[in-house]
Amino acid sequence: MKKILSIALMALAVCMLYNCSGKSNEIKEPVIDKEKGTVNGIRYDKETYKCWLFEGEYTISLSGLIAFDEDEHESTTEYLWLTEFDAQATKATWDYTTNQKAYAYGTNVKITSTSKLTELRDKTEQTCYDPDDMDD
Repeated sequence: MKKILSIALMALAVCMLYNCSGKSNEIKEPVIDKEKGTVNGIRYDKETYKCWLFEGEYTISLSGLIAFDEDEHESTTEYLWLTEFDAQATKATWDYTTNQKAYAYGTNVKITSTSKLTELRDKTEQTCYDPDDMDD
């Protein structure tokens, strides 16, 4: 998943460097204030650590001169031991960076995504993470 996303983001960056138009796909860059503990002006708890389930999906579309045969689609599930502020900042950053589009020299790159953040109650730091992801 990270490899495909990295390639798409690199293609997006190359498009932007070579005088093409790139713009966020209807999502504004998040305003994250670590001192105040706010994300887009909303204050979150930055003291208490909790277990969070982050679920994200994204689709990468290339069209024009360079194109995939089919859109690339990936999903991720992450268990995170973070404060509410850190979890919300992570989600806002994901939403912004994975909803982009750019155009250059007859090629279009478009990345669209959705994400969901869920607090997992009754979990400790030791029991937060998915057992399939833990090393033996």
